[in-house]
Amino acid sequence: MNPKEMVQCTKSGRNRVGEIDIIELTHYSDKSVAKRKFIKSKQKPQTSPSSRRVTLAELAAHCGLSKSTVSRILNERFGQFPIRPETIESVRRASVELGYRRNRLARAMADRRTHLVGISFPTLPSLNDETSPAGPFFSPVSHHFISGVFSHPLFAAYDLVIHRRDRRGQMTDAHEGDDLLDGLLYLDPEGHSEDFLRNALRLFPIVLMGTVEKSKSWLMSVDVNNRLIGARAAAHLIECGARRLVVVTPKNYESFTCLLQREEGFSNHAAKFAPVGVETSVIRMENDMDIVRNPLFQMVKGDGPAGIFLTAEYLCGKVCNALHSMGLSFPDPILLLSTGVQNHEPHEMANVTSIDVPLFDMAFKATDLLLRILNGEMVYTPGFHEIPAVLTVRGSCGEYAGSELNSSGPRATSPLSIASVL
Repeated sequence: MNPKEMVQCTKSGRNRVGEIDIIELTHYSDKSVAKRKFIKSKQKPQTSPSSRRVTLAELAAHCGLSKSTVSRILNERFGQFPIRPETIESVRRASVELGYRRNRLARAMADRRTHLVGISFPTLPSLNDETSPAGPFFSPVSHHFISGVFSHPLFAAYDLVIHRRDRRGQMTDAHEGDDLLDGLLYLDPEGHSEDFLRNALRLFPIVLMGTVEKSKSWLMSVDVNNRLIGARAAAHLIECGARRLVVVTPKNYESFTCLLQREEGFSNHAAKFAPVGVETSVIRMENDMDIVRNPLFQMVKGDGPAGIFLTAEYLCGKVCNALHSMGLSFPDPILLLSTGVQNHEPHEMANVTSIDVPLFDMAFKATDLLLRILNGEMVYTPGFHEIPAVLTVRGSCGEYAGSELNSSGPRATSPLSIASVL
């Protein structure tokens, strides 16, 4: 977005999650559209006497206390002047009974903070081809991130601003919403936002959910070890007896750092540890027919099982459909392993062994770091904070003989570690 674009804060259409407001920022490049929508948002809604907001002075009078005392209780700022527990409880109970809501503007003026935390999602390319329109990063993936943020107990004092940015870039250089935020959670699977992040970091703390190469020296980031995911996938398929290794990655997502690192980790581990005669191939898949046409999938009897690793969860349905159309199944002659999302199991992955990325845990950890910084409990310290992925064993790789994952049940899980790979 260039400096001429406008940002609308749609307050009248807020979604409520518990006691937290989700405020959505929308970009308008058309100035006339932006002007009309901006003017419309300025119109004051009609209110009835019964919907009038209770003021702090009225709440204080109801409790028989001073405004400053009530304010300290509501903001949990007791300082050097202790307040009796029964007084605190009576004020909190009265605030609920009267429907008191703190005035955001007054609170911001008092402590010079907006208590707004941003979370920025990219607009993703189409899953099918480059000519199809791109869509926002709103899916079960974004749901896991947002749930992780809201689940943090300290987030009750903040509101969440959801920002959707286009693939070309950056949110903006010094865009009009920057001064509203106390901090930012930034999801960047492609690593194209280094310039923006460096500039925005001067305004507020940023915790990156993802990995930007060479950023550990200046940026705080939270992510899984994607190279380890790829290496563990190769190790598991080799342990299950694969005589041919194939890694499938989506062509339209080939710029995504996480997928490239998974592919790299898989290939490097296979090159070092695969038995003699086991070959490794890479397929960059554009659509269903690519995998059918590729001669690597024309399996020949007697060659032994082929181990397939999918770098992205959404490929699972496409690959399973393609294999089924060719009369192939798993675990014989195909051993299939996919990257997945923890606690998200689409029907096509019901029987597929997966290495699950805990997006909820990633968002919770990023939120914890950001709030501790905002609350003065720690200073901003650049570095990488790793969230362990989990290997979930199902039937697509046959009966697993690995010692660390033996289980009498149909499914076993184990956090990934360097030791389990090497």
